[in-house]
Amino acid sequence: MLKEITTNFLQNNWILFLTTTFTIIGFPLSFYFYFKSKKEKSLKFEIKSNNIFKNFESIIQNVKVTCEDKNISTLTITRILMWCDGKETIYDKDIATQMPLIIKSKEGKDILEAKIESFNNQTNNITLEKLENNIYKINFEYLDNKDGFIIQVVHTGNSSKDIILTGKIKGMKGIIEKRQSRNTKILNKILDNKFFIFFAIKGFPYLILILSSIAIIAYMYLLLFKNKEFEEEKILFHSLFVAYLFLFLSSVKTLMERKKIPKEFQDF
Repeated sequence: MLKEITTNFLQNNWILFLTTTFTIIGFPLSFYFYFKSKKEKSLKFEIKSNNIFKNFESIIQNVKVTCEDKNISTLTITRILMWCDGKETIYDKDIATQMPLIIKSKEGKDILEAKIESFNNQTNNITLEKLENNIYKINFEYLDNKDGFIIQVVHTGNSSKDIILTGKIKGMKGIIEKRQSRNTKILNKILDNKFFIFFAIKGFPYLILILSSIAIIAYMYLLLFKNKEFEEEKILFHSLFVAYLFLFLSSVKTLMERKKIPKEFQDF
């Protein structure tokens, strides 16, 4: 009875469609996450903003908010959390001199104040250096694994999209970059959708783990209780087993090594 259920399960058209689809999608993602996890140096960041008020002058005409003799109609507080997520220490000499870690505002917006709000290792010697108006340079002596800090930026933009973060760490592929999105409105809505973010970042590895586990269990059962279908399609079943075993191991590795905010900043 159980053997028939397992065989019917594997031969079901919807199951074949789903397993084929997730195999096609899962392999590239598995390779991506695998090679991504091989990086020895990794500097991660999270950005959150809280808009205090917007278009203040139009709301209360006879009341003005000023800062250094400038009228402020919009005020936002953006907090930037940065931490070393790799196993190798990042030193100040690892920051490219031609592309240092820079925080600046979008053209037409002003940074009223920028400061180091908190850190979890005082010996990192983290400082902010004001290069010119609306441009600040992030300096540190070193960052060990899970060493991090929070920068608070008070500015006249509407959100974190008005704050630009750039920089290059030697030994890391690509650059650290957070700037105003240039995607289409439709793509922005998709990327801002909480369900899409949860599924793509958090849910998908678990789904791959569950499906691959079911497929491996079904294969082991058919291997133990060989039937006619298994003997006729032995190569296919063996190939699927190898594929799903790889997906299983990759999903486990991904879940174990996914980006984790240091425990001192869990409330960020």
